[in-house]
Amino acid sequence: MPPDPDQTDVRLASESDTNEPTGGAPSLPPPLPPHQLVKTVPYSGTPRKAGNVMRRGEHIDDFEIEAVLGRGAFGVVYLARQLSLDRQVALKVAANAGSEGRTMARLEHKHIVQVFSETVDNTGQLKLLCMQLVPGAPLDAVIHDLAQIRHARGHWTGADVLASVDTRSKLTDVFDSSALHDREALAAMDDLEAACWIGARLAEAVDYAHRQGVLHRDIKPANVLVNRYGQPLLADFNISFQSMDESSTAEDRFGGTLSYMSPEHLEAFNPSTDATAEMVDERSDIYSLGIVLGELLYGKSPLEPPPKCNNRLKYLERLSAVRSIAGPEVTPGAGDAAKSFSYTLAQCLAPDPRYRYSSGAELAAALDGTAELRHQELTTRSDSWLVEGVKGHPLRWVIIFALVPQFFGSLFNISYNTTQICSDFTAAQDAVFGRLLVAYNGIVYPLAVLAGIAILWPLHRVWQELSGTQPVDQHKLDWARGRSLKLPMWLLAVAAFGWLPGGVIFPAVIDHFAGPPPPGLYWHFFLSFTTSGLIAVAYSLCGVQYVVLRGLYPRLWPRAEEFRETAAEELPPTRWRLWLMVFLAAIIPVFAAAALVWTSHGDDPFFKLVTIAVLLLSPAGFVVMWFVANRMARLMDNMTGLDQRA
Repeated sequence: MPPDPDQTDVRLASESDTNEPTGGAPSLPPPLPPHQLVKTVPYSGTPRKAGNVMRRGEHIDDFEIEAVLGRGAFGVVYLARQLSLDRQVALKVAANAGSEGRTMARLEHKHIVQVFSETVDNTGQLKLLCMQLVPGAPLDAVIHDLAQIRHARGHWTGADVLASVDTRSKLTDVFDSSALHDREALAAMDDLEAACWIGARLAEAVDYAHRQGVLHRDIKPANVLVNRYGQPLLADFNISFQSMDESSTAEDRFGGTLSYMSPEHLEAFNPSTDATAEMVDERSDIYSLGIVLGELLYGKSPLEPPPKCNNRLKYLERLSAVRSIAGPEVTPGAGDAAKSFSYTLAQCLAPDPRYRYSSGAELAAALDGTAELRHQELTTRSDSWLVEGVKGHPLRWVIIFALVPQFFGSLFNISYNTTQICSDFTAAQDAVFGRLLVAYNGIVYPLAVLAGIAILWPLHRVWQELSGTQPVDQHKLDWARGRSLKLPMWLLAVAAFGWLPGGVIFPAVIDHFAGPPPPGLYWHFFLSFTTSGLIAVAYSLCGVQYVVLRGLYPRLWPRAEEFRETAAEELPPTRWRLWLMVFLAAIIPVFAAAALVWTSHGDDPFFKLVTIAVLLLSPAGFVVMWFVANRMARLMDNMTGLDQRA
């Protein structure tokens, strides 16, 4: 039966024929000069000769064979005991060709399998790579287990990763207290946090290799080992490159695995194109790592394969054509950690290398930021219908919280004007007041609405764009976050513009057009409009600020690089508003009630009812405002990481 092109690998690094670990890699001589990439030498001859499996108890050089860990095209990886040092190691026995040992000897990193030594047996035919033994499981096996859990449960957790590794690992590990924190942290993560954490650690390893001048060129789950502490380790830097043609055999094909290759890597493999191996650079490794990340979280590749084809060269051309056109779409809906992860994948898998992350460090920062954003979402999660509404439609709730307090301010204003001012008007004054009321409202309300639209409409456009499946320019998102933080004060200014001038305009116009004013006219109108406006402004500020911090600002992070650092710069300058809200809630109702009692000269029962209501509700308003302000302060601490540093 012809091979399945989706599952057939073009071999670069040795690949295991089983689900068991294959061993792997690094240690550190002097680094290469900057930007000089290692050019490794392809294997020659027939590497299968190194594939004869030794049995338990056999000796080769300084090693005693204990078990087989994995077999591949280029040799066998054994669990062996190094006799001179009496320690267990992973021993890779391959043909004496290539430069994997020298390549990996350049690398000494926590998340790269370490090479201890490279020797040649006494026949000169076999190369022996003595490597770090990693008790654990290959990532492809872990992904298989997680995909089954996702299918059954809908999601997986970091604890499931550890359970998979513990179940599949056939070796015991030495206790490492420094790594125990990683295991505990991973066990507490959900699937998105765990995928970001594992991906960020691999990105750091790739970045380190690139800075040492080493390309991997075959990043895939089978070349990643996960130890018993949940730490991923990149393995198999058996780097070489050779284009593919129909006459080549599986053993002769080097340079990567088709299903994880970038478009330029696929083109360089195609003998009918002019592309060269030099096109396969650091960003090609980033592309491959992006596919690994998608498989880890989703249980399948984030890229749709082309139709299957028995002709490998034709399938290669189709695959290259598909991946050269477009990357994966981002997750629809407003910004959150899941969308941030899809943005990260989209940038990793951009067809044009210029638009990918330029380094593993950049990718690690994006993944760590997404994990922090997800942690913020989980720790502030609520089943409240109000919270869900605010998060789902924040701009709608901005309008609601901006307008409802105006209604209560108007209620106070109408009751005060009716009972304390208009009752003393002459017929002429009453007529002027009526016409002025219509004119004032006919001018102020449309202007306030237009100002509100001018403030909210640009944010609405960004929100709509963000809800789509195409990436939004980062500058737009930075602008939108800044605009969202200014929103409460801008709407406060609009409300103040609508209320406060009335306290001067109304008495001045009535005085000018309708004869001598009744006693205290200016004072009464000033008190009426100022108190009404401040009541409306205080609670409008509270509501809009809550919506911004709970539903709008946290949803404008589809690119979450340095999430906490950026939030720590943007949020603290707005913190004073919380205490302004509490101050207004404490002072304004008491001041209003006192002024009402002091200026009251009528026996109108409705006015007395309003006065009593203000006196009774003012403590409740203060308590509510204090509670909301404290909740918002905790939200700020959570987003900036202050709660974790305390």
